[in-house]
Amino acid sequence: MARKRIFRSLDRLFNKFAGLKESLPELVIVHNIVMTQTTSTDGTHIYYSKRFVDTLTDEELDGLMMHEIIHILKDHIYPGKRNLFAWNVACDFNSNSDVLSLGMKLPDGVLISDEFDGMDEKQIYRKIYPNLKKALNGIINRKLTS
Repeated sequence: MARKRIFRSLDRLFNKFAGLKESLPELVIVHNIVMTQTTSTDGTHIYYSKRFVDTLTDEELDGLMMHEIIHILKDHIYPGKRNLFAWNVACDFNSNSDVLSLGMKLPDGVLISDEFDGMDEKQIYRKIYPNLKKALNGIINRKLTS
């Protein structure tokens, strides 16, 4: 059921946004709870958790599929020499902002902040990485000394 819903969602998006399908590589949809507990992409696959997809409304699923498509279109997949976790967070803020600007809905709990309006993923990364690095180091140091 979840897989069929994802294909229907992609069809709705391809019908709504002319040229979108043609701008993407051929996508492979993969149920994979090892890769993700929600959804994710590596640029050619969209991975999903059936349990998570089953909790979404069609509107939320459309927004989430657009979120993954934006990651692919903006080449968010490869962080270069950046910290992978911080890059993923920055790209999620960026993609979610784009989805909302299209008037689409996203599931509760996604990364959204007015602080990053008008910023691209690289600008967001430069803004969040120093603070994220300090926070992560504090957590790691706390666990090591506990």
